[in-house]
Amino acid sequence: MDGIITVDHVCGQVSALETMDANAGWEYDNGKLDDASYAAVRVQIARGWQNVLLAPRTGSGTDVAVNEAVKAAQTHASELLAANPEGYVPTFSDLSNLAAGVGEACTSVGSQIAVKMAPGSGG
Repeated sequence: MDGIITVDHVCGQVSALETMDANAGWEYDNGKLDDASYAAVRVQIARGWQNVLLAPRTGSGTDVAVNEAVKAAQTHASELLAANPEGYVPTFSDLSNLAAGVGEACTSVGSQIAVKMAPGSGG
């Protein structure tokens, strides 16, 4: 199975995006990121959602559930970015909505979404 993306890898990518979002939010709220920097990070997180790698179909059902949730999040991220003018900053709600369905799918197959906060920020 070397080189094959598993459901755990897919859910791990989502954990990374959620970790970036949570840490950026903390840094912004605590004056470590200015408005422009925070906006840039959030746009890149939305773009990251567009590029989450999918697990190859094994027919097990677990990969199907997670992949379908990721595809829905990818579509939503693309729609958010395409429908909004230059300078658009995804809101907390926008990015949370992307993660919700994928988090449920990952949890249902035993792969938890984990967020790791940086030292000093609750981590």
